[in-house]
Amino acid sequence: MSLRRIALGFVLGSAAGIPIGLSIGSFPLVRKLLEPWTEFLRFIPSVAMITIAVIWFGIGEESKIFLIICKTIFIVIINTAAGVSAIAPNKIRAAQATKFINSDREAVATQVSSFLKLDKALTTTLMTKLTYDLRAWMTARSRTS
Repeated sequence: MSLRRIALGFVLGSAAGIPIGLSIGSFPLVRKLLEPWTEFLRFIPSVAMITIAVIWFGIGEESKIFLIICKTIFIVIINTAAGVSAIAPNKIRAAQATKFINSDREAVATQVSSFLKLDKALTTTLMTKLTYDLRAWMTARSRTS
């Protein structure tokens, strides 16, 4: 049951965090709007979120999954935004010149799969950090149980 809970929370948190991180890393306006909130909310400890989780979801599995999502989503957002921001502009221009993606910058958000193929370093960085974060979280969890 615990492994299912961890996997579900991690997958849902990652699925929500990757598009947000892509948006933050790609668009300066989105970065200005969301980054302060991300930086503020990510430092709220899980213990403080327990009350909110119990009020919203009750004592069952849903509240536990919610807490895992809360901790996963911010790590994924920050790592994805950092990876997208690290892509050199000349690589994006080269992709635009070869019609790999559309010629406007906004197309990056709508063609996520093409964008990830643009720089394999982003995919590698993101997967490495996701794996590391999951491993660190599971290690910390096993020490407290």
